[in-house]
Amino acid sequence: MSSHHVVRDEQEPAVIIASPPGKAFGQLAEMFEWSPVVIVLENALEDFLKWDTKLDVIIGDSDFKTKHQEELEFQQPYVFVNAQQSALTEALHFLAEKNHKTVHIFTTVPDFTIVRKNPQLEIVFFNGEMKIIHSKTRLFSKWVAKDTCFKIFDGKINSHEHLLEREGFLQATHNGFVNVFGETEFWIGEKLN
Repeated sequence: MSSHHVVRDEQEPAVIIASPPGKAFGQLAEMFEWSPVVIVLENALEDFLKWDTKLDVIIGDSDFKTKHQEELEFQQPYVFVNAQQSALTEALHFLAEKNHKTVHIFTTVPDFTIVRKNPQLEIVFFNGEMKIIHSKTRLFSKWVAKDTCFKIFDGKINSHEHLLEREGFLQATHNGFVNVFGETEFWIGEKLN
């Protein structure tokens, strides 16, 4: 079993596994190398246990904990949080209480509204196909390789530079900086290789 427990500080992005990561598993495996706090929601635990890595926190109900107690024995020590509301809401509340600043959430269905309830956290989603970030400043600018693809998930944009609209995506026309200008803040996804 690999273990990711080392001294860490709350400035490192935490990881919430809300559903199996699909194609984003490569990114998740890389994140384990920098020793994040790992929170697993009960609906993702079965898949997580197959990965032979260590979790820090499980969010679920008490029946769930009792049912999986034997499987979780090798995960000791861990914190179990009994979900009084949605598991994701509980996970974000847990991180906010511990003064975390950034969280990467692996989920097949990103909930972009959670940012309004958690303004103190920088939230990045991985949905299996894309890494999706929140552009609060109404400008997204990044150096990318030619043909890198982006997609707007939530919010409206006014214009973009060095991107070509193609089959529902914005595709980089060359190696270099791309810019997306929002009418408001927006969520933009970058396609994972």
